[in-house]
Amino acid sequence: MNTYIRKIDSANRLKIPKEIIEFLAIRKGDSIEIFIENKNLILRKFNKEMRN
Repeated sequence: MNTYIRKIDSANRLKIPKEIIEFLAIRKGDSIEIFIENKNLILRKFNKEMRN
């Protein structure tokens, strides 16, 4: 597992590293699911088929 350190910019944005974008096959317009679990921020590609 690789570790990436990123700073939050002045507009409170976080840039996701290119390697992660490519690994998860995230494309423009895709949705990202964001939630907290045990005081950890979890980001994952949203898959609506898994929600039904």
